[in-house]
Amino acid sequence: MDGYRYKVFLVDDEPASLQLISNIIRMSCPELEIAHTAESAAECLAALERDVPDILISDIRMPGANGIDLIAAVQKTCPDVVSVLVSGYQEFEYARAAMKLDVEEYLLKPIVPDEFCQVMRRVEKKVDRLFQNKRSAILAGTEAPENGGSSRYFPDGQYYAAVIRKNGLPRRFISGGAETQRVGPVRHEQDIILGGRDMMETIYLVPAKLVEDQDLFQLLGHVYERERQNASYVTAVLTRECFAAADIPEKIKELQECLDDSLVIGLDQIVYVEEKKRNRAGSGFDYRGVLRKLEKYLEEDRMKKAREELALAGEYAVSCQVTQKELERVISLILMMLTEYVKSPGDGFRTGDFEEVLANAADMREIFAELSGFLDQAADRNAAGKLDSPEFIGQIIRYLKHHLTDDISMKTIARMFGISQTYLGQLFQKHRQMSYSGFVTELRITQAKRLLESDPSMLVRDVAALSGYEDQFYFSRVFRNATGMTPTEYTARIPRG
Repeated sequence: MDGYRYKVFLVDDEPASLQLISNIIRMSCPELEIAHTAESAAECLAALERDVPDILISDIRMPGANGIDLIAAVQKTCPDVVSVLVSGYQEFEYARAAMKLDVEEYLLKPIVPDEFCQVMRRVEKKVDRLFQNKRSAILAGTEAPENGGSSRYFPDGQYYAAVIRKNGLPRRFISGGAETQRVGPVRHEQDIILGGRDMMETIYLVPAKLVEDQDLFQLLGHVYERERQNASYVTAVLTRECFAAADIPEKIKELQECLDDSLVIGLDQIVYVEEKKRNRAGSGFDYRGVLRKLEKYLEEDRMKKAREELALAGEYAVSCQVTQKELERVISLILMMLTEYVKSPGDGFRTGDFEEVLANAADMREIFAELSGFLDQAADRNAAGKLDSPEFIGQIIRYLKHHLTDDISMKTIARMFGISQTYLGQLFQKHRQMSYSGFVTELRITQAKRLLESDPSMLVRDVAALSGYEDQFYFSRVFRNATGMTPTEYTARIPRG
């Protein structure tokens, strides 16, 4: 993490032991910085009032309070500090007390440098995860920075930022009901990469010193192109001006709001938030004219003309580059109209049923084709009733399980089984109590876990490919979001023998 090394407090009443551990850290642990050394628990606690470590390494047996007492006191005020105990005695009572305190490691003297370095690498990974969660919480606004402020978790004083999104937005984002997910920021030598509001969105924080005289997109252009290879379209919103680390949460929120206001289904875009603020012109889409014609055809029961009007509206929306935010309002009005004039097979047409279609459609023509499909669905209520059965959804699920590496997008499966995408989503909500995309992800992650368990030496990119993911980095994010660990960490926990 460029610009910040994890702070270490060393506590041992033996000066020779302090010197040995200090030397090992300086020579072999470049990610660590010795912030303070102390020869007693009291001295360490006094230093804690001035500074907070990320890692505490303490001897157990010391005059006065011992290492167990020290760690217990530190955890009361600084629960995120990762603790390591060192002892010249292999005593059960000490080990049991350490386990109760959630001590990360228990080392025996004499210290062997290679073993110590292995332990510290494990400890660094634990601190990495803590920093990841803290950053996500700060960005989500669920936690305020403390003990070092923003500089501890975002060590460079000035940053540029970008939000890059593949495909569309779930409806809950536009309505303001979503929070940034803790999908795991990663440690990186140059920039900080964080999870967005779901798996299709990524936040990039780039230290200002790396941008210098360049444009931010010059640094992130390769990321944008990579994402385009695995999406129908990509929207990138960037800052042209740098900002202070303390303003990161507010700036990320501003970028995401700009993305929500700018995203056009089917259109690749690169947007600068400062310029978007100055230019907020509407699309010019005359949706009222569309609604008047559609209502006329529905009143006259001229379904063919109504479908033709919806197809024309799709072309019109594409030419006007209507934003998804504006499109959702239009769709809501159309669905209300369909509910009023068309006998539907269920409880009417709801905007919520459209969420997965909006998020995954390749362009706006698909959206209006789906609306047209509603008319066909309503016209054949009996057929729809026959399809609403455990047997029918069982056929779909069996097909999905045997074709995980194929194109099993909502659009493809709906067409294959002769139903609309919306109706397919309704079936999974009714019979499986989850979205279609959520079900497919669950199948693919289950497959990935089976592969890792059967052959722990298999490369991550091969596991990804055999589970239906072309992009191994995206697969790793999805896997971590589903299991709480990366594929490599999951493999490390598989019993060998």
